Amino acid sequence: MSKKLLAVFLVVLLMTSVFALSACKKNAKTSEPDDGTSITTSAENSQTAETSASDEETSFSDEPQSSGNQGTGEDPVIVTVTGIELFTAPAKTEYAYGEELDTTGAAITVLYSNDTNEQESVTAEMVTGYNAEQAGEQTLTVTYGEFTATFNVTVAARIPELVSTALTAPAKTEYAYGDALDLSGAKITYTYDDETTTEVAVAAEMVTGYNAEQAGEQTLTVTYGEFSATFTVTVAARIPELVSTALTAPAKTEYAYGDALDLSGAKITYTYDDETTTEVAVTAEMVTGYSSITLGEQTVTVTYGEFGATFTVTVFVPSGTDPYAYDCY
Repeated sequence: MSKKLLAVFLVVLLMTSVFALSACKKNAKTSEPDDGTSITTSAENSQTAETSASDEETSFSDEPQSSGNQGTGEDPVIVTVTGIELFTAPAKTEYAYGEELDTTGAAITVLYSNDTNEQESVTAEMVTGYNAEQAGEQTLTVTYGEFTATFNVTVAARIPELVSTALTAPAKTEYAYGDALDLSGAKITYTYDDETTTEVAVAAEMVTGYNAEQAGEQTLTVTYGEFSATFTVTVAARIPELVSTALTAPAKTEYAYGDALDLSGAKITYTYDDETTTEVAVTAEMVTGYSSITLGEQTVTVTYGEFGATFTVTVFVPSGTDPYAYDCY
């Protein structure tokens, strides 16, 4: 009796397991393959669920899926990816030269053969065509399975790095007292790592330290942004301005007939605005108009450069002599 009961029990247990497995297959959910190329509506296809009695893990194959209509006699329906569209471009589409691609905000719409769709975020691994060191507009490609979509970004031109700066002093570095500063030829040269240069002319507002009324060497400073450099100029001592000139007549102004002109004490005096004076002795070559054989008063002219003045002398017959003995009578 016990053997028959045991046999009945085993048959019931086996049938219960078969019915349970059949129900599990019919109620299996749809699963989407990892590569995004198709989805299925049933587990009754090549993506067969396999359950291990030891660890109860479930695994799936990557083949396209079909709807589970075998039990109803209907043909299976395979749902596949039919294309993709760009849903949103990345938030960042303007890049500095050398900057890494940022796909934040980018998404695509995946289109399926059953007229459904879904959005997928775009990752950097899905994008090709970006060159951080190529200035200008670039067309980038998003690849999803065998389908592609594109969007554009712009990379700015590379900004060269500054290598050195140099100051060229002005052509004029010697000045008369009171002269205005002349910056002709003065410039700042910027040299970059791409071997290009930029020049900036030095303007008066960039320069400090010049004093036109300070004789001697002066150090001037050029400042432009973060750049600063110096050069030197020399201001000559001030030349006083002439205020007046005066002639001092010679000490001797009375001459006997036939006497030579005596210019002792005759001088030209130059007076300047700094209250200094300069004296020049009158010499014979500066004088015209004197005749030792012309009796009477004579006007003698002194000329020296732009200076001209006169003084008078008198030629007379010496007392005790016969005036008619002279040629002037």
